[in-house]
Amino acid sequence: MITHDVHDCWYVADSIHAGFANAVTNTTTVADVYPYYLPLGTLMPGSVRPTCDMCLKDTMDVFASAAQNRSLPISKTYVTAAQQVDVSCGPNWVQEYVKSTKSSAPRSMYPTDTVMPLLGLVIFLATSLL
Repeated sequence: MITHDVHDCWYVADSIHAGFANAVTNTTTVADVYPYYLPLGTLMPGSVRPTCDMCLKDTMDVFASAAQNRSLPISKTYVTAAQQVDVSCGPNWVQEYVKSTKSSAPRSMYPTDTVMPLLGLVIFLATSLL
């Protein structure tokens, strides 16, 4: 098996499963899917404790970077989720603090620029799993 990118959660050559697809199809640990809703502005429920693995760590690192842009919905959900993850995975396991920046481009009043790429990913992953 040849692994591309950072970890198996992002891309595995022989299975083409992303971390999101693994989390959505994981019936044993349903909490693993909640971090992937953060970019949509959805808070993680307080009782959720996702699996502490490199997939979660890498995903949260990407989200921490995106959360710096205060015009994105994730800027309102990331810090609380990171604190929850650190409670279950250990202190400073993920970055809790994010530096605030402003978006240089004006944002649309419609969330299609955020939701549509994620929806496309979900549809692609769902059809590749069939």
